[in-house]
Amino acid sequence: MEALAAIKAEAARRRAQLEKDNLVGGKRTYFKRSQLQAVHQEQHDNETTTKQRRRSSGEGIAVKPTHDDTDDLPDISVPEVHRRLRSLGEPIQLFAETLLAKRQRLQELELKQGEHSHGRQRNELHEALANVDEMIINELLKQGEGEAPKARNTKYSWRDMQILGRKLKKADNGPAQILIRRFLRFLLDSWGNDLDMRPPELKQTSEGRLASATFKQTDTYMKPLFTKLKRKETSEAVIEALREVVDTMLRREYIATNDAYLRLAIGNAAWPIGVTSVGIHSRTGRERIFSQKIAHVLNDETQRKYIQGIKRLMTFSQKRFPNVPSKCLEFRGVQQALYPVSNEGDEVVIRQLEEAERFDDEDEV
Repeated sequence: MEALAAIKAEAARRRAQLEKDNLVGGKRTYFKRSQLQAVHQEQHDNETTTKQRRRSSGEGIAVKPTHDDTDDLPDISVPEVHRRLRSLGEPIQLFAETLLAKRQRLQELELKQGEHSHGRQRNELHEALANVDEMIINELLKQGEGEAPKARNTKYSWRDMQILGRKLKKADNGPAQILIRRFLRFLLDSWGNDLDMRPPELKQTSEGRLASATFKQTDTYMKPLFTKLKRKETSEAVIEALREVVDTMLRREYIATNDAYLRLAIGNAAWPIGVTSVGIHSRTGRERIFSQKIAHVLNDETQRKYIQGIKRLMTFSQKRFPNVPSKCLEFRGVQQALYPVSNEGDEVVIRQLEEAERFDDEDEV
């Protein structure tokens, strides 16, 4: 009974409000929605005019006691409020909701939606750029204190990597994983060392910041692969593909390296996802559809990321350890900002690399 009495009281209050607005009463027993919206719009305009008059005259400048004051809310019309609520997938009217409460609800919903979309748009590269900005600020502070930038501790040279390559050809899958990890880490450290040795004014440019962020992102992408190689948990198919990629990079045969990378990334089977059981009968060419030829980039997101990181290291290797144009991929097309290597000249560097790659028969491996 109490609920029924409350409903009747609310209905009587609303009818009295409609009679006050001259929407019903006398012989008029109904009204159009457009008439109600026009009344609400007129009330809103009157409220806005009154607030502006008070502000211009200096009245009502006291501290707002509660959040219910309409000064915190945007001055938008009722149809616009309804349109925005519908675009957010929300009801345009709740039970016993006033116009002020409706605007407050719209404001809160739009704030939540803006925070959610902002967080979604911040991808990994944006986070890396934010970390780079913080790193640049710390370097500037250290230079102000008189500290010079320190180079990364690269334990190995290109000569050591050539010895590693000769060991890799004879190694089993277990030791091969350690050697592959060592070579990829050598490339990553060399790339980071070249970026650290840039002048401060180059680091602060947009291209310099992007190069640092790309390196940080690549470092993050490669960590899962380094962990698997260290624990010797990498699958046999991936080991064989990485062995071929590393071997061709050590020989500076970058066109062959790209072919090996494509076999690692997308495979060379007719079904890239891998089809190991196509029926109960053996068919011609079935040996070409085994799991070692599948597209490993399609396995999971982590594998896709470190395969992308390997591609970036391949590009750096071609820039840092060049070869003649006939053995390079997109020669002279590597971005200088991402891989800022300052060498004496490709011909001089190639001669130096050839000297490091020359072995005598009596050299121990």
